[in-house]
Amino acid sequence: MKAIVMTGVGAVLIGVTLGAQIVSEWRDPSSHRATMVPVDGEVTLEVLDWGGAGRPLVLLAGQGNTAHVFDEFAPRLISLGHVYGITRRGYGRSSVPQSGYDADRLADDVLAVLDALKLEHAVLIGHSIAGEELSSLAARYPSRAGGLVYLDAAGDRTAPRPPMPALKSVSFPQASAADLRSIDALRAWEKATMGATFPESEFRQTRAIGADGSVGGFLVPAFVSRAISKGVKKPDYARMKIRALSIQSMPPPSVAEARASKTFNPAMFPGASDSDLNELFTAIRNVTRAQTTAFEKGLEGSRNVDLVGASHHCFLSNPDDVLREIRTFIETLDRER
Repeated sequence: MKAIVMTGVGAVLIGVTLGAQIVSEWRDPSSHRATMVPVDGEVTLEVLDWGGAGRPLVLLAGQGNTAHVFDEFAPRLISLGHVYGITRRGYGRSSVPQSGYDADRLADDVLAVLDALKLEHAVLIGHSIAGEELSSLAARYPSRAGGLVYLDAAGDRTAPRPPMPALKSVSFPQASAADLRSIDALRAWEKATMGATFPESEFRQTRAIGADGSVGGFLVPAFVSRAISKGVKKPDYARMKIRALSIQSMPPPSVAEARASKTFNPAMFPGASDSDLNELFTAIRNVTRAQTTAFEKGLEGSRNVDLVGASHHCFLSNPDDVLREIRTFIETLDRER
């Protein structure tokens, strides 16, 4: 038996050789410090701290993700402030209670973390479903946040959605058994298919990883996602007296323009015709535009920026664009202080 120790910045990999097989203990290479913060009775949340100085910037993940989804993007924000990430209840190392998944309770969890860490006037940066927490907290506690950034997250999820086109030729690609043989293989497949992929740490927080390194099913109980989706709340923009930025992923106007700008990946829509995709793109653009228009009209001091061709996880597919817009927004907040 032979122990191999490899050290690097923020990471230690320990391997043990057993015959021809090497079993490795994986360590998160991200530069964050992780702590558990109590928020509600026996419920505790994992909070990541990437460091930095100045205004607190607090990252909130979308549905299905933990704060580790920001492991690659968060360090890029350190020049703008002190960066934190919160994993909501139900996910990762955070508690998984049977209740407390409505928008207001989840927002109260965020507030409890702000109180516990004594974070004042934090800029809350939320992806996807985290828009619920941003809007709920800002409407009920208007003085607690210093600004809001919605990453493909703004909108009213209680509003009826118009039906999407029934496009028989459009199907979402599925990873094969070969793609699931390791995290590296799955990351390569996601990158080639969807233009972006999660950090390895995020897969290890949300998926079962076999002894052979293969990627299995999701670890989050199904009831958690159902409860969060059921607990959404109409945003009360009139009560949200706060500066806000929406960075919205938007499909190109047409497949031809997508190809010309190299923002279209045919692997995402195997077998789909151009006419079907144009119909789908138009429907998505119309629904998205209605939501962002309501956001800008309803919330005074808000602004929406479209990222045409970005994936839903825009901070992964278009990190430079997202960083630029957040930087401009924070500079505006600093000038107004």
